[in-house]
Amino acid sequence: MTSLTSQSDLLTKQVRRTVRAWWSDGLWDLAAAGFLAITAVWLYPLIRAVAFPSWTWAWPFTTQETINPLQTEIAAWAVATLLIWAGYVYLTFRLVSWLKRRFVAPRLGDVRFNFMLPIENRTAAAYVALYLLSSFLVMLLLAWLKDGPRLATAFCLVAPASLFVVLGKIYTLPRYYWVAGVGLVLSLLVEFLTTTAVYLQGPTNFMNVSPILGNPSLPLLVWAGVLLVSGLLAFYQIMRLPHASE
Repeated sequence: MTSLTSQSDLLTKQVRRTVRAWWSDGLWDLAAAGFLAITAVWLYPLIRAVAFPSWTWAWPFTTQETINPLQTEIAAWAVATLLIWAGYVYLTFRLVSWLKRRFVAPRLGDVRFNFMLPIENRTAAAYVALYLLSSFLVMLLLAWLKDGPRLATAFCLVAPASLFVVLGKIYTLPRYYWVAGVGLVLSLLVEFLTTTAVYLQGPTNFMNVSPILGNPSLPLLVWAGVLLVSGLLAFYQIMRLPHASE
């Protein structure tokens, strides 16, 4: 039993080192930044349509149906976004893999890794606990200092912060601690600059948000910007290392 436990611990350590090597060069930070930006675009009209009765969808998602037209538009928007997501993830994975072979492997060695990130049970439990607690605290803070809990904003604001804290701890990636801290602080600062939209009139600008749902596109764009900086800095550090042929 002790031997099996030791082998399991060794395998876990090897997997963690592989994950760390796969993420350390910053390329996946850049890929994640693009994914968050796409998600921000996806959520913007969706939250608007759900939160405000006067908001209308733009072409080509307008319909002439009089029975549940909103459901038809949401379904069409979801299908279109899923296709964009799938295409982006596929192309990004291919591009990142090529960049790693072309620029990173000659400096740090070649690391091959499956697309799906392995999540240990205790890692998942730590993330869920941190996510739920942080979301609750952020919603209380927004309800106290602003005009409502802004549920969707709170979830999208806290989810990346919790994820990066857990990734930084489990996979020994120190830069994710400052990514989590900077992203969280900037997202909260941006949220405090928003104003409350009138329910029947609807939002008048990007910073005019629903007090109940908020505007989750704002924190997602902030996180995309923070990850963009993180990825560029990490990749720059890798490119400064000597090439194996030198």
